[in-house]
Amino acid sequence: MNIAKQEGLVKKFKLTSTLAITNMHLFGPDGKIRKYETPEEILEEFFTLRLEYYVKRKDALFKNITLEMRKLDEKVRFILAVVEGEIKVNNRKRAELFEELKQKGYESFPKNKKKNEPVAAGATDDDDGNEESPADGADAEDASGYDYLLSMSIGTLTREKVQQLIAQQENLSLEVERLRLTEPKSLWFKDLDALEKELDAQEKRRAAREKNRKNKEAGTKAAPKRQPKKTYVKSEKAGSDDEDYGAPMPKAAAQKKKPAKKAIAPVKEEEEEMLELKDRLAAL
Repeated sequence: MNIAKQEGLVKKFKLTSTLAITNMHLFGPDGKIRKYETPEEILEEFFTLRLEYYVKRKDALFKNITLEMRKLDEKVRFILAVVEGEIKVNNRKRAELFEELKQKGYESFPKNKKKNEPVAAGATDDDDGNEESPADGADAEDASGYDYLLSMSIGTLTREKVQQLIAQQENLSLEVERLRLTEPKSLWFKDLDALEKELDAQEKRRAAREKNRKNKEAGTKAAPKRQPKKTYVKSEKAGSDDEDYGAPMPKAAAQKKKPAKKAIAPVKEEEEEMLELKDRLAAL
């Protein structure tokens, strides 16, 4: 792994590749394969297509925000009706509430069903075991359109919640006005600025990680140089504290010193014997 880091992870694991630009065949905006001579030609051709989708994106955003504002209007109206006693939600069947909301002109927002959705074998549209299913004669799709009102908990049916919803409406109104004055090109430029900012942030994080990695590698390489010095000092202290663990003397030096001591000892004994004999003779 260290070798891979030194060589570079991008290069080692082959995360990059080269692409020849002399023979580029791609699907064009019309869905047909054609040859492009330069990368710039690809950008120029897809620029108009990209801009068309930003126009569609602006329309979709405007539609979603206006839809959310209509839901907020109905929620405020519903909560005020419950608080003032015009609509009672306690101890009532769900089907009855559906009918009352429909009669009083509350807007329905049915959920979008997925096309070609698989149906379980033996399943039916009506659920006889569910007490909260719509009554006979009420359309199930229209009934589900009031879930955004009846799914609200009792704790949210207060005047404080009304003030919060009104504040959300004001924020959405400002966003709608801002979106109406924004050109599709401006939305594109905004996305490009956000992308560039995020790429710069990622590059800084990558450079910081690379710097930390190099600092760690430098620290691990310098550590073994200090280790022999510490062990050398300890070994000297250990040798001075206990002589049994000291280095043994060479045998050659020991053999040279022993004959010297043996040679000196007989000479001294002979001299002492000669002195004793002289003393005895003198005494006679």
